[in-house]
Amino acid sequence: MTENDDRKAGRSERSRRALKQALDIAGMTPTMAARGAGFKTPNTIYNFLKGRSDSLSQNTLERLSEVIPGASLASLTGLEPFDAVVPAHSYVSVRAAITAGLWQPAFDLPYQQQYQVPMPVTKDQQAAGVFGVEVREPGAEKKFRAGSILLCLPIHAYEDHLLNGDWVILQRIVAGKVELTVRELELQANEAWLWLRSTHHEHQVPIRMPFIPGQLPRPWSDENSKLSIAAIVVGAYIPLVRHRASTR
Repeated sequence: MTENDDRKAGRSERSRRALKQALDIAGMTPTMAARGAGFKTPNTIYNFLKGRSDSLSQNTLERLSEVIPGASLASLTGLEPFDAVVPAHSYVSVRAAITAGLWQPAFDLPYQQQYQVPMPVTKDQQAAGVFGVEVREPGAEKKFRAGSILLCLPIHAYEDHLLNGDWVILQRIVAGKVELTVRELELQANEAWLWLRSTHHEHQVPIRMPFIPGQLPRPWSDENSKLSIAAIVVGAYIPLVRHRASTR
């Protein structure tokens, strides 16, 4: 390896460390940063961080510096100290949208329609894979207005048991299509019912859920439907300005 190669490798590693530091302090993943910067996929960032590529283009770095708090073009290349601005929030990826009666091809929205919002999130919740879900009508307008973002913890990461009045994300699959709704749990003796709390007359009937006190519910079937609790709602955020997808 020549001296020039050594210098190039040193610049790459310096920039790689700088980008990792900026993302860690901001509480952002490469995927979150890519969405915020308007990239179609996060592959370019991941390839660079994993050493599969030697550098990021100036345009890529400039766009990342616009969405990572405290970052600049110079700090992301390691040419100046990182202005370690610790945000009072973390960014949460809004992966899915819920609408009663709407059958979708998958749980997650298409990548280009996913986005991120700042929300107060603990490190433990981040480590558990907390994610955001956008509320759309119809479905839960008695509780959450359209545009609300629900902070959701995957059911497999939930370490407590469900209580009366908890809100959950119900996934229902029929013929390969997915309906996602947010429902309130109502316990009656040894029975559990999931209510939509909708103002729409066609969405008034609850769904009965198999329930054993002290245990989290397992997936179940109902006629031609496969049902499961995908996540537990642990918080909600109501933005005053609706999200607008990036046009970059």
